This record gives sequence, C-alpha cells and structure tokens, in this order.
Amino acid sequence: MTHDGGAPPMYGDPMPESQPRFDAADLASWRAKVTADLSGRDPDSLTRRLLDGVSLPALSTAEDAPPPRSAPGAAPFTRGRGLDVWRVGQALHRPERARVERAVREGAEQIWVSGAPPSPGLVEGLDVDWVFETDARAPALERVTCAMDPLAGDADDGTWTQLAEAARASGRTLLVDCRPTHEAGGSAALELAWLCAAGLEQLRQLSERDLALHTLPAKLRFALALDADLFVGIAKLRAARLLWSKVLRALGVDGDGAWIDAFGSSRGLSVLEPHTNLLRGTTMAFAAVVGGAQAVHVTAFDAPTGAPSEGAEHLARNTQHLLRHESHLGHVVDPAGGSYAIEGLTERLARAAWSVFQELEHLGGAARSLKDGGWAERVEASAAERRDAVAERTRGLIGVNRYAGPVRPAEREETEAGPLRPLTEAAPFEALRRRAAAAPTRRAVVLGVGEVRAIKPRMDFAREALEVGGFEVEVLGPVASAADAGALAASAPIVCVCATDDDTEAVVGALAPGLREAGARA
Repeated sequence: MTHDGGAPPMYGDPMPESQPRFDAADLASWRAKVTADLSGRDPDSLTRRLLDGVSLPALSTAEDAPPPRSAPGAAPFTRGRGLDVWRVGQALHRPERARVERAVREGAEQIWVSGAPPSPGLVEGLDVDWVFETDARAPALERVTCAMDPLAGDADDGTWTQLAEAARASGRTLLVDCRPTHEAGGSAALELAWLCAAGLEQLRQLSERDLALHTLPAKLRFALALDADLFVGIAKLRAARLLWSKVLRALGVDGDGAWIDAFGSSRGLSVLEPHTNLLRGTTMAFAAVVGGAQAVHVTAFDAPTGAPSEGAEHLARNTQHLLRHESHLGHVVDPAGGSYAIEGLTERLARAAWSVFQELEHLGGAARSLKDGGWAERVEASAAERRDAVAERTRGLIGVNRYAGPVRPAEREETEAGPLRPLTEAAPFEALRRRAAAAPTRRAVVLGVGEVRAIKPRMDFAREALEVGGFEVEVLGPVASAADAGALAASAPIVCVCATDDDTEAVVGALAPGLREAGARA
C-alpha cells in the first residue's frame, strides 16, 4: 500500500497527513466510556478473579506491571533462558516401536515415555531425544535420560539414595513433577509453590548425600501442565523461572533458569465432545511456547476416550509445526515481555506462590506435607472452587458447559489415583448429558415473545443451558405477542418461554393452558 504515489512508510516514519488521527485518550475517559456501555456498572466488575486471590484486570496499565528485572535470557530468567527453540515433544504411554517411528518421521524431537523402562529395541536407530519417566537405571543408550520424581511415591531413605545414584549420571535426571497438583485441581499458585518446595526438597536431600549443591540445578527438569487459560499459562511459566531463580539465590547457587517440559492438561478435556479438545491443545501449545518452555507435549484430542488414535497424535504434532513454521514462534525471546497484563499477572502469581511455599516450608517441607495429607487437603480446596466455577458456568468449557453438541457414545479411560486424585472438570456435565440421552423426552423449545433486542440474550442463555443439559433444542421466534406464539410450540413436550421481566407473568399465563393441552409437560 502506498501514499502520494511513493513507497510505503517504514517503521518509525511519521504518519502521513492523509491517515485518520485519533483524539488522545486517558484512563478516566476509558472508564467513563466503559461505564456507559455497562449501563452504569463499574469497569472493575470486568476484572477476572482467579484462585488464591490473584486477579486479572480488564485493562492493564504500566502501574499494574513491575519494572523489568533483566534483559531476556538473563537472571532471574523471567524473560526466558535465551533464544532456545523449543523441542516438539510427544508423550507416549508404553509405546510400540512403530508408534514412535511414526512420531519421529513426522517431526517429533523428544519422546517422553511413561509406564515402560528404556530398551534397545525401542530406542536404537531413531534420531530423537528420549526421556523415560521411571526410576529404572538407564542403560548405556545414546540420547536416553531416565528422570525420576521421588515424591511421586513413598519418599523414604531408599528412594533418596536411589535418586542420588541417578543424579550422578549425565543429563537432567531429577524430575520435579507439578502435574499431579494441576490435574487434581490445584491453582497456578499452588503448582508454582509445589515447584519451589519439591525442587528444594530434592536439593536438600541430595546435598545431604554428598552431592555438590552447585551441580544439582543442571540436573533438574520441571514438568508443568497447561490448560486453555492462555494468559495464566504464559504467566505461570515465566513465574516458574522467576521463583526457581529466587530459591537458588537464597541458597547461594547459580543456575541457568528452570528447564521446563510443558504438557497439555487433562482435567478440562471433554469425552463427549473430543474435537473441542483441539482448541485446548492449540491454546496450551501457544502458551507454552510464548511462556518459554524447553519442550512441549500436546495431548491428543481423543486421549480421554482411551488410547489416542494415530490421527489425533498426528494433529498434536502438527499443531506445534504450525506454530513454529507458519507462526514463526520461537524466533523471539519472551514475546510476551512488555505486555502489562502478562507482566502484572506474572508478578501476582509469583507473590501468591511464594507465600504458599513459605507456609509449606514452615510445616516441614514438600515430603512431609504430602505424607500427612496437608497438601492434598489444600489442593482439594482449590479443586472445590474450580468445580463450583464450572457448575455455575463462570468458568466456561467449550463443548461441556458452553456450546455443547449432541451426545456421543464415548467413555473415559479410568486411571489410578495417587495421593492427589485427578479432577475431571467435564465429568458432572457429561454425566448429566448421558442421563438426558437415555431419557424418553429430549426435545425442548425455546420460545421468545417480545422485541428482539430485549429478549434475544435470554433466548441464547436458555438455549445454551438446555443444550449443555443434553436436550435437543429448537429456537422459535421471537414473535410479537403470546397470541402469535401459541401455535409455534404446540407440539413441544418442554417449552422455555422467554420474555421481559415485565411481560413474563402475562405471557406465560396466556400460553400455559394451550401448551399443556397440546402435550407440553414442562
């Protein structure tokens, strides 16, 4: 596009006089305009309240963000470890060789294996890095690392001794796994507090077993789960590096920034609407990359229904290829840096997590809190708040409590529960939809009576509420009066009449006798 017949303006050039100009705006003007648009409500009512007292304002300004602590790639690594393009990962449970070969052919750069020890028959001859989530000793295989989280089981003296032996091997063999806290319903601040407490527990135990403290940070890797909450996901990874740098600084140890393996969350996945999980996986991957993860593992969209299909794993890998090769992510260190919203949320998450971490340490540390049940109680309290938010639909899940489609015959694969029981946010709504599918009457009509502008929002709300309950909904109207509405819904077994507050009593009173006579039961 040109102006005055010349070349297009370059970055930094003054705006041509022919371009439209806008009046200067300030925060007070913005608040006045939003207040008017909200019919007198305070703009602060749009602030999003997260768990643990953390909030995300509708509009963030420079006052909401802390001053920069460092340049990108420098301590405390809030802004990333450096220009290190993430590894395209694929997390597999007890994989067969053919499944791994397909993943490598399609661009996987790291294979994360659970449920099986390394074996030459599985790993040899494949150009890929391996991480086996196991306490087994790694055989002499090139590019194979066995990572162990001692707090995943009974962290007794024998466990710590075994971990000390693993720490003497090369590679990042010490795993701090925050995923159980996440999957059980823990908030972002709780996940980050566990990262600090569990990481410190490992450093403390291993240094007591004659391992040099300054060598241990390079042995650690942190596994974090991300869901479809974009801003929280980005801020959580940035806060993780900030907090871990603070822990090391308190110990007088240098580090190069927390190494983060990011995984797709399972707690919010839908069984009945599995394709909506593609949206969650894409958002998670974007947040992981922008947040600075070293490896990203996108969950296959049909994983909740059983063993992931070949096509679903293919899409999970391709999601990352699109982000790398078409969106060109990974070319910039900390692309979210300077965003007032992200910078402010990072700071608030870090402060909330540090407070919980200090409480954990006061009570005896991560191992004791896990053993005596105190940590499980705290996570369960967070999960209860999350369940309430989903039930009340203040936390939306596409395909579950928002925009639900027809019920499909799918079942969730059961998993064993450890000290922290996994949360399945979609389960209550999907159980409701299964019951509705088995009911003899599933058809419902949403009938609007009145002016479109006045009642359309009510009709949309009613339709969506009925759909997430498993009903097949037909929307009729709006029509001008009750006289025009009677014939429209005459054959419906369930009718939801939408009118204004002033008109509802009269409209329902006029319609109800005829609808009941025609067979409506509710």
